[in-house]
Formats: sequence, C-alpha cells, structure tokens
Amino acid sequence: VQTQGNWGLQSVKLAPVSSTSSFKAGVALIFHAQEPAYAELVPLPGCEGCLVDMEYLSMADAAIEAARWALPDCATAMMADNAAAAAQMIKELCTVYVTGHGGGAGLAQVVAYKLKSMPYRIETSYLFNAPKVGDEKFAAAMAGALSGAAPQPGPVINVVTGRGYEWPIYMTFKAWAYEAYYPSVSSKSMKEFCAAEDATCGSSQARATVGEKPNACSHALAPGGDLCGFSVQQCYLGWPAAEAGNED
Repeated sequence: VQTQGNWGLQSVKLAPVSSTSSFKAGVALIFHAQEPAYAELVPLPGCEGCLVDMEYLSMADAAIEAARWALPDCATAMMADNAAAAAQMIKELCTVYVTGHGGGAGLAQVVAYKLKSMPYRIETSYLFNAPKVGDEKFAAAMAGALSGAAPQPGPVINVVTGRGYEWPIYMTFKAWAYEAYYPSVSSKSMKEFCAAEDATCGSSQARATVGEKPNACSHALAPGGDLCGFSVQQCYLGWPAAEAGNED
C-alpha cells in the first residue's frame, strides 16, 4: 500500500486457482483518491487533441511511477520479432487490472489509458461510481481502447448507483465506459446496461429527475455495505478474492 498526498495505491498479484479458470494472472491496482478541488482540463500527452483533468493527470503520473515495482516487466514483449509475437507476450506477461471508487475510479481511468500505451494489457476491470475526467476526444479514445461495444463491452465497466458520481458538472467533461446500473443503494440486482452518455438510460436518466443526492459510498452488494472502505480481501475486481491467489 502506498499513499502520497491526495491519492493512494494498493497493488496485488493475482493468479487463477485452476487451469479452467477464465481469470488471467496479473497485477491488480486499486486506487483511492480525493476528487480535485476544482476542474481544469489540460492536454493528455500521446492522445492528440485529448484533454483531461489536470489533477487526475498529475496523480496518474505519480501513481504509475510508484507502481513500477509491482508491474510485470514487459520489456521482453517489446523486443519480440514481430507484432503477433509481441501481442501474445503482452497477453501472457503484461496483464493489469484497475479499480477504484469515486475519485479512485477517476484516477484509475487515466492510469489505464497510460498503461495500455506502454504496453500493458488491461483485463476486465470494474470502476465504481466513476467520475468524468476528460473531454469528448478523451472519451472517444478511451471508448475505442477500453470500452468495447454491446453485447460484449469492456474490458473496463463502470458500476453506477442512482445518479452516479456527479462531479464535475461541466458539459465539457464526457463519460466513456459502459455502465452497469443499479437504481439505488439498496438494489441487489442490476437494472440495465447502458452506453455512456445515453440520456434515456441509467444514471444519465436519473440525473434528469429531481431528488436527494444518494450516499455515494453505500451499496447493498458491497462488503459491509460500504464501497469506500474496501480492502484487498474484498470483491472489487469482479471476482471473490478467495478464488484468486493474491500476494501483496
């Protein structure tokens, strides 16, 4: 576990417990972060025309540097004789999972984009009430790289309750990930699966209604009912920790 100022990182090595498991061995990066004090968009290096929140970008650069000791070494893949061999080696050796809630999910988005270009393979990952962290071009780049398309979206999916994470409110910020939508903090089953920014579905539709802002940390399916108090022993990566070998 590493903490620096307004963000924290927990890294876990994961491995399947049987040869028939669909789960792939890799490293899970679990992020905690405070939401930025104010929203300011700045250029994202390596993504032409893309703008992201300045504080999330700064946190992402620091988090990746802090996580290097835990990340798999992908240098061998970069030296492969051809693109097909490199792709196979990345699949086998460079798998990373990202997750977080609220501000941590915002940080995870920028980290995922940067890691994918290094190149790491981002496997099926779940964000929880993730905020919007970039503009329309960033959202398009993320959707193309990490959102997929129905009926098999992913690898990154945003699990949202009620009206979701409502910061920032500026129209220049856009969502990109498919949304697994739960109507309220007491919901124990998903209501619908929604494309990002679909005004007729999920949290976008809920935000168009008037009502009390929900508690963003509470959720009936979370261990202890609290999404904000997660630890490595809990189920924030889409599978029970007990079914995957893990090591700090």
